[in-house]
Amino acid sequence: MGNEMKEFLDKLDDYILVVNNKGLIKYCNEALLNKLNYTIEEIEEINIYNLFANDVSIKGFIEEETLYEVISKQKQKIKVLVRGYWQNINSENLVFLVFKERFDSEDILKKALDRISFKIWIKDLNGRYRYVNKIFAQSLGVKKEDMIGKLTSDFFKGDNLKNIMDNDKLVITTKKQNLKEECIVDNGVKRWNRTHFIPILNKVGEVEYISGFSKDITLTKNLESQIVYRHNKLSTVKNDIYNNDILESKRLLNIDSELISFLNADSISIWLYDDDNEKLIPFLKVGLSDETLANIDEVHVNREKFYSDMHTGEIGKIQEINNIQSFIDKRVRTEKYLKYYGVYKVEFDNEILGLLCLGYRELNLNKQINNDYINFLCNQIATLIKKEKLSLQLKHEFENRKKLERELQNFLEIAADLMAIIDKDSRFIKVNGRWNKILGWEEEELLKMNYASVIHEDDLEDVIIKANSLKYKVGYKDKNFEHRFKCKDGKIKWISWNGKYNPDKNQYMVTGKDITQQKIAENRNEFFEKALQLESIKNEFFANISHEFTTPLNIILATIQLINTYISNEKITVADDVDLDKYIKSIKQNSYRLLRLANNLIDMTKIDSGYYKINLENHNIVNIIEDITLSVASYIENKGIKLTFDTDIEEKIIACDPDKIERIMLNLLSNATKYTNKNGKIDVDLTSDEEFIVVSIKDSGIGIPKEKVGAIFNRFVQVDSSLTRKCEGSGIGLSLVKSLIEMHGGEINVYSEQGIGTEFILKLPVKTIDNSAEEKIITTNAINKVEKCNIEFSDIYDIY
Repeated sequence: MGNEMKEFLDKLDDYILVVNNKGLIKYCNEALLNKLNYTIEEIEEINIYNLFANDVSIKGFIEEETLYEVISKQKQKIKVLVRGYWQNINSENLVFLVFKERFDSEDILKKALDRISFKIWIKDLNGRYRYVNKIFAQSLGVKKEDMIGKLTSDFFKGDNLKNIMDNDKLVITTKKQNLKEECIVDNGVKRWNRTHFIPILNKVGEVEYISGFSKDITLTKNLESQIVYRHNKLSTVKNDIYNNDILESKRLLNIDSELISFLNADSISIWLYDDDNEKLIPFLKVGLSDETLANIDEVHVNREKFYSDMHTGEIGKIQEINNIQSFIDKRVRTEKYLKYYGVYKVEFDNEILGLLCLGYRELNLNKQINNDYINFLCNQIATLIKKEKLSLQLKHEFENRKKLERELQNFLEIAADLMAIIDKDSRFIKVNGRWNKILGWEEEELLKMNYASVIHEDDLEDVIIKANSLKYKVGYKDKNFEHRFKCKDGKIKWISWNGKYNPDKNQYMVTGKDITQQKIAENRNEFFEKALQLESIKNEFFANISHEFTTPLNIILATIQLINTYISNEKITVADDVDLDKYIKSIKQNSYRLLRLANNLIDMTKIDSGYYKINLENHNIVNIIEDITLSVASYIENKGIKLTFDTDIEEKIIACDPDKIERIMLNLLSNATKYTNKNGKIDVDLTSDEEFIVVSIKDSGIGIPKEKVGAIFNRFVQVDSSLTRKCEGSGIGLSLVKSLIEMHGGEINVYSEQGIGTEFILKLPVKTIDNSAEEKIITTNAINKVEKCNIEFSDIYDIY
């Protein structure tokens, strides 16, 4: 037989066997080889008479189609119908035998019933089993043949037996099938069964047998109970959603052992898919996966790759683990010791929520995989997960709503001191808690009041006008109203308020802010503005009058100087009894005094307006203080006062304005001289530390009353303001001294005791300036210096 013929026969689905007239097998097509599980080499070694379990003859094949049993390589007998046809090929007579497999319906039915996951039985009216399938027998731990002819009571006891007998009796009595779901306790373990009891009637319509099929629905019951629980949870979520974390894996799917039992898997894992972050999260780990996935918190999966793999042929079935080529093989399927693996989609309404992964060490007849049941389980799991997600979303929505409500309430508490809702009858129907803090009214009191009760009588009419403008949307758009409100204790506070009118509810929502302090501040600012205006007028007056003083005083002083010159040159003569020199000195001294006052007023005006400048340069402050002190020594000693200067340092360079320091020292020494009696003393001490130069001017004069010490640096304040005071003065010298010292960055303090004396202590900071690093040499005109002394000491009348 040629190769072309063999190729043709291999393409046929029919079983073809070619033999010669001696029974030797010449060829067998692939369809029959696969059925018998032989190779072509193996079957060609077999004589046809050894291939059949029956006695056969070549002639018998030719005469008619006959039923035979052919034996496979595994010694399994297969019923076939065989018909033979003679063909002469290449001068050799060959018989082509065509096999048709014969199926025994009863055997097929029994095999099918043994493979399904239901427990099936048939028993007579006495309760004896006439048929049971393999699953039912295995559930009782016995073989099928050991149950045939045995009574129900041989396998069930107690309440379980009673329930079965009651159900059988009900079927016999009613002649109708019955569906029952019941809980059976087996060795302390509760199992749920759904059982159909079906009567089998004889020809006269009487019950002859009772058949039944039962399915263990423990897992389904657990899932359904979780669904009911979630439904109830969603129904009452408003009441307790804030007290529970409802996404708990063990609570969500309390089915670990049931999964193992029903799926017969050695490893089970459920993964949730996070589409936003493109990752799988292990949600439930049972069996081997509990160990092998212990350290895995998440697996990152490309979104496009994930959805692409979901449509491959590897999803939704159990197969050898090495045949899986998708991402699952590398990233999700990490369990060890497994030979078979399956991945199933957990899907709800076309949304992939996650994966159910099953792993097996081995697959055998005791581990049957029902993909329909697994898909049903995945649907149940998806329903639960979806409900959990919806519950969680609802929880977050409520939390966000509560948060927004709190934020709104906090905002109203912060942005508005007062908040109220007022109805059409002008009564409060809701207020916030700050009414009590601002106006003293309790919430309970306000809810019984008309809003007019808290408005000042003089403002009530205007408030009504403004409220109507809100209602009818006329005028005052986006403008706050300011009115006086009455506090519970009778006080009045200013409230800035505004509101919105809600026509649907005929209500006003009003917010207000306490502006009482703002009103007080505005009044105070108005007062300050007026005071500043008056101060400006005063400064301008002083500046003008000072300049008006300066010009005539300079003319007077120049005239006196000219008269002195004429007297010296004897161009002017007077009578011997006239002391012209005394009068000239008096005019000159009082002119100096007025000039001093004018200069001080001008300087104070410049300081107030910010135009007064000091010229800081680096100088030896020790020399400056010493020179100034010695320059007035003769004036002071002529009054009978002892003046001493003492220092423990020879040189200290600091940044200062020598002219201003001179003015400060002359003013303080003039004051000390003015208030020190004859035979008194004035001590000038200069010391230094790391931060300050400290100068002390201490006298043994009359001192300052305790109550006056704190005011002596105030402008125009005099310790003795009576018309009969001993010493003259304007009261602005010490104020000017304080300003000049502070412009140097220093400070001045006074310590005094009435009848003992007074001490002024001034501090100047020890610092230099970069652009004047070298010490400046002070050159002073002696005549100018004497004139400065004359001006500063002009208040002391007996120094001449």
